[in-house]
Amino acid sequence: MELRTSLLKEVAAIIADDDLTAEALKALKALRRKSRIMRKEQEVKSPCNYETETMTKRAESALVRYKQGEYASQDDMLKRTERWE
Repeated sequence: MELRTSLLKEVAAIIADDDLTAEALKALKALRRKSRIMRKEQEVKSPCNYETETMTKRAESALVRYKQGEYASQDDMLKRTERWE
């Protein structure tokens, strides 16, 4: 809360001067642009090798196979996981 109060005091002082307002506006836009770029870079570095569309198709396919009775029982899955150790 103190951070917001401090920011508002600074903004109030900046708004009183047109030159400072223009400079602050440019700095804020640059900060937002930098933030968007960083978010996009994080999205690109996703640990998953598949795109959203691919995963959606795989999930839909899995649901269809499940409804058709193509699935492993819990016992079958436990047997499979025993081999992982």
